[in-house]
Amino acid sequence: MKTQALLCTVMVAGLHAPALEVPLTVQEAFGVPRRAAPVSSGICFPRGVLRTNQLFSLWAGDREVPLQVSPLVIQPDGSLRWALLDFQVDLGAKESRQFVLRTEPPRVQVRQPIQIGQTAEAVTINTGPLRFSVSKTKPFALFERVQVDGRLVAEGGAVEFVEAKTGTRYTAGVPSRVTLEYAGPLRVTLRVDYAYIGSGDCRLVGITRLTAWAGRTDVRLQHILANSNPEQVYHANIQRATLGLRHRLGPQAEARAGAGGVSAPLAEGTRVWLHQGKERRYYNDPIPDAARAGVGDR
Repeated sequence: MKTQALLCTVMVAGLHAPALEVPLTVQEAFGVPRRAAPVSSGICFPRGVLRTNQLFSLWAGDREVPLQVSPLVIQPDGSLRWALLDFQVDLGAKESRQFVLRTEPPRVQVRQPIQIGQTAEAVTINTGPLRFSVSKTKPFALFERVQVDGRLVAEGGAVEFVEAKTGTRYTAGVPSRVTLEYAGPLRVTLRVDYAYIGSGDCRLVGITRLTAWAGRTDVRLQHILANSNPEQVYHANIQRATLGLRHRLGPQAEARAGAGGVSAPLAEGTRVWLHQGKERRYYNDPIPDAARAGVGDR
């Protein structure tokens, strides 16, 4: 899994014109060439100018670019205040490209839109090369199945944490809800909410978001441990939290972790780990090894 890092700058112009045009600049900031890289940016519109059913198109010079627009904030008068733009772009290392958002109907469609399937048991996302499912009825384990180009690459996993004071292990339970926060032809974000199950008095819940993009095989995973105690008096000390994925790639597979440039073959029993810690103890006290990676047991 990997996350694309692009910078999108937005400037609203022509506020009182009947046809609104918004210049956009997308910059590759990390010196890595990008191909069909996802770009996501919120944009604010003036009050009372656009309706919620407004259609948009995106242009790079005289070429239209497929675009997904998701309303975010609707004013009491029914006007569109904030919207989320999603599109894809090719960029060279450190390259910048200019786009224009226009308030006119799009003429081009996404060539291979994301397909979403839902049953009482699971949600299935198909980006074209990538297909994965998340169970609604089994304990949450990231993915029930993951296929790339028709090949099974992962099946199940583990979502758990260990409480530091007692050493009690808690694992994710059956989701309380599985919802689509964004669902369009170019980008899908699936939110999974669940409680942790264990023998102690844990009151933490988990919130995991899985984002996938049309035509791509990578998935962005955002994971939150949340305190669900309404009295706000329960303090949890976490010894470690784990997101595990059981791959089906065979003994020749290799894992690569960006922090520290760590890589290792995924032979049976091999563990590749990432560590996320506090960046600073106090405002002026940085922790240089907050983000680490390694092979084997920590």
